[in-house]
Amino acid sequence: MLRILVLVALVLFAAGNAAADSIDPHQVYEQKCTRCHEDHARTFADTHLVVEDGRVVGLNRGRDLETFLDKGHGNLDPAEVIPLVAHLKSVTGAAGLYKDKCLMCHEPAKEFARLNLIMDGGNLLGRYSKADIAEFMLHHGRINEIEHITIMDALKRQLLTQQ
Repeated sequence: MLRILVLVALVLFAAGNAAADSIDPHQVYEQKCTRCHEDHARTFADTHLVVEDGRVVGLNRGRDLETFLDKGHGNLDPAEVIPLVAHLKSVTGAAGLYKDKCLMCHEPAKEFARLNLIMDGGNLLGRYSKADIAEFMLHHGRINEIEHITIMDALKRQLLTQQ
């Protein structure tokens, strides 16, 4: 009986994680936040959020964003809160790196990654060339080592959060 309960718990946990992984935070932001806030999550994050001790908090009132959203702000489904907060955390303080270094030649990160890149295990590859993008980016776009990490994380996130 204990084995059955453990198995059921594992299946429910895996199903919950799969559902959370399939939530596109861009879509959540666009559908549920732009009625009252900026059109782009990064613009909103740069204007209203800060990361303190690993938590995303409001710049003006210092409220924890996850808690604020869990209490009903934005009328989000509970499963949407964590992916949206993770996305906002990832763009908060990014100082518009993609905008400054990439947007002059490429479409926005979400469209660029989802149209031109694929994941192969943990590696980011060109959709058609199959080129190792981490290696390619070492010599592309005039980015330094820190910026390389940030850009690679951003591009991977675009693929991992698409529906």
